[in-house]
Amino acid sequence: MSLLDLGTGIMQTHVSWKDIEDKIKEQMGVDLKFDEDHTKLEEIGEKKGFLSRIIKVQSVFKSGECDELKTFVLKVCSLTNTKSMAETMQNGMELDEKRKAEFEEGFAKFEIQAKKFHNKEVDFLELFSKVKDDKMKLSKIFFSRKFTETSNIGFIGMELVNGISFPIYENFAVDEVEQVLKGLAAINAQSIMMPEDKSAIIQGNSLAEVQQAMMKEDMMNNMLDLIGNVLPDPEIKEGVEEVKKLIVHLLDMSRLDTVPKELNIGNAWVHGDLWNANLLWQLDENKHKKLVKIIDFQITHFGCPTEDMVRFFICGLSGKDRQEKWEYLVERYYSYLKELLHGEEPPFSLENLKKSYEQLFVTCGTLILPAFGAVIGQQVQSDLPEEEKTLIFDALKEKLMALLKDFLHYYDIYHRK
Repeated sequence: MSLLDLGTGIMQTHVSWKDIEDKIKEQMGVDLKFDEDHTKLEEIGEKKGFLSRIIKVQSVFKSGECDELKTFVLKVCSLTNTKSMAETMQNGMELDEKRKAEFEEGFAKFEIQAKKFHNKEVDFLELFSKVKDDKMKLSKIFFSRKFTETSNIGFIGMELVNGISFPIYENFAVDEVEQVLKGLAAINAQSIMMPEDKSAIIQGNSLAEVQQAMMKEDMMNNMLDLIGNVLPDPEIKEGVEEVKKLIVHLLDMSRLDTVPKELNIGNAWVHGDLWNANLLWQLDENKHKKLVKIIDFQITHFGCPTEDMVRFFICGLSGKDRQEKWEYLVERYYSYLKELLHGEEPPFSLENLKKSYEQLFVTCGTLILPAFGAVIGQQVQSDLPEEEKTLIFDALKEKLMALLKDFLHYYDIYHRK
């Protein structure tokens, strides 16, 4: 039973109703039996989650009752979306038997990592749920099951949040980005103030170790080719070709560990995978966005806060706004953090935080490139009207042109030897 394959359980996962009922009884003290024939299921994160399937459950019970679970979200650890994305990125690659075997081996290793990610997210949500701080924008967890040596099933039952996420080709305004920074600052502040014996409960590798195992040269080159072919702009093509020459160096993730140490930046709990898809918003009557939740903490870890900021600014802001406003936004984050620490000094200076943003830009930007490749691949295959596709590709082109230019700019300053 592999996380890469469809299962025979709920919505073709490996999770059964009995698995869920057992955990609800164990962790919530409620003895429920779901009416499988009448309970409504809807996949609400289709092709958005690389490490999970997200299912909305509208419950009908045969026996027992629980108001909190009449409607909830079931998050099942699964790699079927990851496998599909990887296969899309491999299109056009000529793979001999050796390379095919290497990909299979890579998937097997990634499955081991995915189980660790899931267990870490469970630990994180359970630990931080005890803090009771709405400023962190975390979802409430009802029940969960972690992977063990004898169990190949992992899931989380959590509150359903009425919110929407925005695609990577839509841009946030600066004041909307500030809402996200307030949420990150709240999480970072709680982790900084948390006693070490409590935070040590959450175990896991650094982001450098995790990403080094995931990022592969062939797949990155293929993804860059996809970007260059679908967005046929001379500047995009030129930037893609220049970045491809550097790909071996860009995939060296060790800077995620070495730069913070060199700049004397103390660790805080960071998200690790912060981009548009992992933010839920509500719109008021004037279409103004209000951040309601930050989700998906599988890759959360102790690290440098600018890891999150680089990734989110690249995805969430237009290229122009990112280049012009990043320094201001880092300053805003720092002011929020200082306020939330209630007089305790942050474990890093503002000056060094800005330096870390610049010095980690290339590495963290490399980590978000697959998201652009995946979105472009999806849009190529979509049945949207051509005029809508053109608008989407124009927005992606603007972000990517700025990103590729900044790759080369920061590489020349901080990486070229």
